[in-house]
Amino acid sequence: MDFTKAFRRVLKQVWWPLFYQFKYLHPEYEIDDYKDGKRYLDFAYIRPGIRISLEVDGYGPHLMNISRWQFSDKLERQNQLVIDRWTVIRFSFDQVKQNPRRCQQVVQQVIGRWLGDELDQTSLSIFEKEVLRLVIRRGEEVYPTEVEKYLKLSDKTVKKYLPN
Repeated sequence: MDFTKAFRRVLKQVWWPLFYQFKYLHPEYEIDDYKDGKRYLDFAYIRPGIRISLEVDGYGPHLMNISRWQFSDKLERQNQLVIDRWTVIRFSFDQVKQNPRRCQQVVQQVIGRWLGDELDQTSLSIFEKEVLRLVIRRGEEVYPTEVEKYLKLSDKTVKKYLPN
């Protein structure tokens, strides 16, 4: 499997359709491992209080052709990530290639779990939920004119709902 091709596919078919930006997403993110060495996460999504490792494994190099020692090392690596408070999501390259929508759903569920803890969405109006969705996609503050375009509403309606 060509890792560059796999990374591009994840970005193009899984990540971009969800968020339309790459803020907080770091490819080939370097971490210190439990053996005082360096390891690389395929993708790291990092925000205050959130650390998610997104791993994409090909069948050949990641399973079929590894030794027992390498297999044990992979399991230990994941255990150490969990101990270090990383949330780990794993996809096979085949899953990303053949069912990117399901991969998107898993990413949404995991990130939504974290962001959902910060704000109880059950008490929000439809307008507020859509504005929140826009902010999450952008990863930064949005302006009333952007909300107008996104929701296709007049400036008067947007100003009525947004705080000053």
